[in-house]
Amino acid sequence: MVKTRINWLLILVFIPAMVWSQDSLNNRRKSVPVSKNSAAVQLSRSLEKNSSDEDIANDYMSLASQLGNQNDYARDENYLKQAATWYQRSKNREREALAYRELAKLQEVQKRFDEAIRNYQLASRTSRQKEVSEINMNDVNRLNNRDNLQTQANFIQRNIHLSNSTLN
Repeated sequence: MVKTRINWLLILVFIPAMVWSQDSLNNRRKSVPVSKNSAAVQLSRSLEKNSSDEDIANDYMSLASQLGNQNDYARDENYLKQAATWYQRSKNREREALAYRELAKLQEVQKRFDEAIRNYQLASRTSRQKEVSEINMNDVNRLNNRDNLQTQANFIQRNIHLSNSTLN
């Protein structure tokens, strides 16, 4: 009889605590704000109103950036590829090269080095700016020399130098 009362007492104490814990999780999920100005909504609007190819590409880039910040790499990669395609349609080679570069950086973070190398090469070939092309080729060479830290450091230093020279 005493064991039964103790069991009921434990049940009465722990069930409300479990229900309260679950309720607080549900409330936390509901309280996450959904921005009406999110990149996804903007992209949807651009597609619906037949915006320019470049505007659509910019919206894909924004959405990819937003997803990248949330570590949603699969969708981030998909949207970067879409952006590159739309920039290609709009004939904006520099922005297309940027989309390929961002894609390569994303793949590099995921240690998908061969794909990253191909996209750095695409970025290099696409850009008409000598410095941008060279920066991307330095990254190709850096990834091709993953085993040699000194060589990698040299390519990183070259990119820093090129970046600083293009800013001036």
